[in-house]
Amino acid sequence: MRLIAEKINKMLLSFLVATYVALAPANSTYPQVLSCIATYESGVNQFTPSGAPLWSPTKDVGIMQIHYTWLPTAENMGLDIVNNPKDNVEFGIWLYNKYGPSPWTTYKRYCSGNLDG
Repeated sequence: MRLIAEKINKMLLSFLVATYVALAPANSTYPQVLSCIATYESGVNQFTPSGAPLWSPTKDVGIMQIHYTWLPTAENMGLDIVNNPKDNVEFGIWLYNKYGPSPWTTYKRYCSGNLDG
C-alpha cells in the first residue's frame, strides 16, 4: 500500500503543475504560489504512506491542506476533497481565487516575497 500511495503522490505533483499553469492568468506567479503552498502544507501528498487521507493535527486534509470546515462547501460543489486528489486541488484553486493565500498559514512563512502575483 505504501508504494501505491507514494506513486500516487508523485503523480500528483505533475498534475498540480499542469492544472495551475492551465488556470493561471498570463504572466502570473499563480502556479508558483499554489505549488509552494501545496509543497509546504502537505509535501504534495494527498495520502499517508499507508494510503489513508492525509489529515493534519489542525484538521486540514489533502494536498492543499483544506480545513474540515470547508467540507460542506466542497460537497455542495460536488467535490470529495478528502479522498480525491483532483477535487482537493480544484477546491484549493477555488479557495485561492476567492480568498487569496490567507487560508494557508505557510504562505507568509514560506511562499510570499517574490511569489506575490
